[in-house]
Amino acid sequence: MVGTAQRFTNFDPSEVRRVGFDWALNLAPSSASLPGGETITAVTFTAAWIGGAADPNPNSHWQGNPSIQGSVAQQLLGPLVAGASYKITGVATTSLSQMLPVWALLDCNSQTG
Repeated sequence: MVGTAQRFTNFDPSEVRRVGFDWALNLAPSSASLPGGETITAVTFTAAWIGGAADPNPNSHWQGNPSIQGSVAQQLLGPLVAGASYKITGVATTSLSQMLPVWALLDCNSQTG
C-alpha cells in the first residue's frame, strides 16, 4: 500500500505487507537541463512506536530491502505488535542529492468481522 494521506490502513498483528510512499510531487520534472527529471536513488524506511501496546524494537519488523519503481518506494513490514501505533517514515535520496522525508501513521489492531 502506498501512503497518500498521513495514515495507512489498519494492520492486523499477523499481517506482512508492503508499505511505502510516492514522491512524485517532490521530484523535479524533466527539463532541457535535466533530461528524465529527478529520480530516487535510495530510500530508508523507519518505524517508531508512538503509543498503545509497547514495542521495544519497532524497526525489527522490516523485511528485506526497499524496492524503488519510478517515484514509488516500498518495503515489506510485519508482523507488528497488536495494539501498538507507529509512525512510518521514508526518506528518499534523489539524483539531485536531496533528502525527502515523508511519514504516515499506522495502527495495528486485530480485524474482527
